[in-house]
Amino acid sequence: MADKQRFEINLILVALAVLWPLFQVQYFGGFDGQGRIKILISILAIIVNGQRLFSVPKVMHIRLLWVIFCIINAYFKGFYFEATSFPNWAHHRLFYPYIIMLLGYQVITYDVKKSIWFLFGVYFIYTAVGALNLTFMQSYDIGDRLGNDLGNAYFNTIVLLMTYSALMFTNKRLSLFTLLLISLSLAFLLVISGERKGLIAVFIIIIGSYLGLSGRGSAHSVVRYLIIFGIAYFAVEYVVQSTTFGVRMENSIENSEFQGNWFLTLMGDRGIQYYEGWQFFLKNPMSGIGIRNFAEMNSFWFGGAGVLHSEYMVQLAECGIIGTVMFIIFYYGLLNRVFNIEWARENHAEATIFKATMVAIMAINLVSWSYDNENIFLMYGVIYAYCGLSKNDKRQA
Repeated sequence: MADKQRFEINLILVALAVLWPLFQVQYFGGFDGQGRIKILISILAIIVNGQRLFSVPKVMHIRLLWVIFCIINAYFKGFYFEATSFPNWAHHRLFYPYIIMLLGYQVITYDVKKSIWFLFGVYFIYTAVGALNLTFMQSYDIGDRLGNDLGNAYFNTIVLLMTYSALMFTNKRLSLFTLLLISLSLAFLLVISGERKGLIAVFIIIIGSYLGLSGRGSAHSVVRYLIIFGIAYFAVEYVVQSTTFGVRMENSIENSEFQGNWFLTLMGDRGIQYYEGWQFFLKNPMSGIGIRNFAEMNSFWFGGAGVLHSEYMVQLAECGIIGTVMFIIFYYGLLNRVFNIEWARENHAEATIFKATMVAIMAINLVSWSYDNENIFLMYGVIYAYCGLSKNDKRQA
């Protein structure tokens, strides 16, 4: 198979991975609840690419070791999930995001500019389709708020459109007006939804993108920085005081059980998960209690509601020191590339955009899990590939 054909098929697989979950719940009534399409995507990715699918930086394969460890650990520690079998769950939630990450790496490596343009279009469609289906839905804390059938997963995903939009602007394929319109639209969608982590994350990427796109070192840049931080301050103040987001934040902090601990208080209703998760880690330090077992073992919520809402506590409490070390090595590989001084000097705008994106994802990880999120792992693949390309490679792409 020709390289160009392989690239085009990979793009189709990536688009299907991003868009299918939304269309599945919005228009197909949850068709294929057992995830056969995800299995098909994984199989096709391996058949189409063969060995070259795995021709990525070695540190990326740490993720595969983490997946294997979680599967073995679950065999000995037990596993709780009532909706599907463990083999299905292990593929959909553990192995599949790893495959999508490898696909992201392959498409960027082959043609970075076309891939960014394509990913921008895919996430724009995703955001628009989800927005058209927003309705008032019941919330557990403050009554009704806007959402769709995909729930918080939709709002956490549309944040990534901001990254691809900023990269498009950097490549001169998006006007400043369009970039601003997308930024405001994303912020508006997240404000009216009351989605706290998504709004914080998109603010981080917006500010980081502005700093990256405005250049560095000049007096004009300093003035721009002051202006954007001033606007951001008043925007956040308004949001906190006058929107569903602010009500949810205030309610969460006021009802925290850990008023004497600033971090646990800030985590609001997630504070109890950090507290109990730490206790489980102390009792099972090496290998944890097993992936997803916190949902069954915690003292306050049983089942889906009790899933650990912190990627960091998933690693410590459910995967122990062994899983956490692999998690840290994988993240070190990402951050080391993003903050590489020589690359950042050559590509200041892109480097700053990716730094902001990583900070945003790490902020989301404070109050949500992401080990099974194929969109975030697709972004990881994009970052690993993008940071590995030289300045000349980017001109020729």
